[in-house]
Amino acid sequence: MRYVPSTGASTASRNIDTMRGWCVLVAIGCGSSHRAAPSDGVTIDVDAAADTSAQPDAPADAMLSTASPSCTTTPTILFDTSPSLISNIAQAGNILYVGTYNGSSGAVLAIDPTTGSQVATPLTTTGTPRLSVSDNVVYVGDAASAGSIWKWVPGDAPSELVPGRPYPTTVTTDGTYVYWSEQDTTPPNDVIQRRLLTGTTITKVMSCNLAQDLFVVDGTLYCPAYLVGDILYALADGTSTSTNSMGYAPGAMGTGYPIASTILDRTDLYFVNLYNNPELYRAPLPAGPSVLLTESPDISRYSGLAATADYFYAVDIDRGIDQIRRSDNTVTTIYPVTGLADDPVLWNGQLYVAGSNPMLSGQRYVMHCID
Repeated sequence: MRYVPSTGASTASRNIDTMRGWCVLVAIGCGSSHRAAPSDGVTIDVDAAADTSAQPDAPADAMLSTASPSCTTTPTILFDTSPSLISNIAQAGNILYVGTYNGSSGAVLAIDPTTGSQVATPLTTTGTPRLSVSDNVVYVGDAASAGSIWKWVPGDAPSELVPGRPYPTTVTTDGTYVYWSEQDTTPPNDVIQRRLLTGTTITKVMSCNLAQDLFVVDGTLYCPAYLVGDILYALADGTSTSTNSMGYAPGAMGTGYPIASTILDRTDLYFVNLYNNPELYRAPLPAGPSVLLTESPDISRYSGLAATADYFYAVDIDRGIDQIRRSDNTVTTIYPVTGLADDPVLWNGQLYVAGSNPMLSGQRYVMHCID
């Protein structure tokens, strides 16, 4: 589930769901190199050891990893972030980045995903950090009243990219411009801005209520809007006179429910929303409409999403991790535990996911398991 700013002054409370009691559980699976034919009919050949796992804003022609993990072992502690809470996790290169916050300030930690050792000096933020990944680079939105957007290339020190913005959160790039969501002058609305990566002039692209993710495809900016419960889009250069929405095809049950998480895979966006029967949707580019792929009969909600070439991984807040086979939408719960949240991270045949440990309320862990 994506982090969003609130209208209040406290950055500690700017989450969709209360984050207290949540931690990070890391489920690590194993995979081998093989060929796979995903549902769009495109055959891809990917070495499972290569860093080709899907990221929330991967380019439309990106190849997804064919290593599809299935965690079956008991998690053990990899890293303890106590007393801080965790906002979200992200991966770039061979590093797992963990956003944390404690009161009105935060930090981003860079850790080795196999040993749990910190591999860089933490980035300190004045508000709660929100991590996004674009082109294998981590971008940090420091959600404070005059927060900065930071760029963190794996192996380098983080650098301030855009200073002094009102509660910046989700970030993406198209290789030339950086795009981000920030609080508008009429909260809780967000406005999406853009600027040359090496420039200074800022241009408004569109309005988007509580932006959850941002994607730029073929000159169009797509913004899943939390409050609207739909994917909005406009020209990425800011010249659109109005904002369009994808809408829903007949058969969609959770129409208009808040969108929790969205990923881009080639020519489609996929998202999960907060309808009380967990749902997964496909939104064909460039204009939709969104089509319901699967809906659980159980009362719960999906809060996070990731994908390999063969499977979707959806985080269910009550049941754990659902592995959804892309060829026929068969759903299998592979990690049964309550309290999971936010997007899982897939990397080199491994699965990382945010969750809670009810036996250790108030403490925050990074944990892992191996198939």
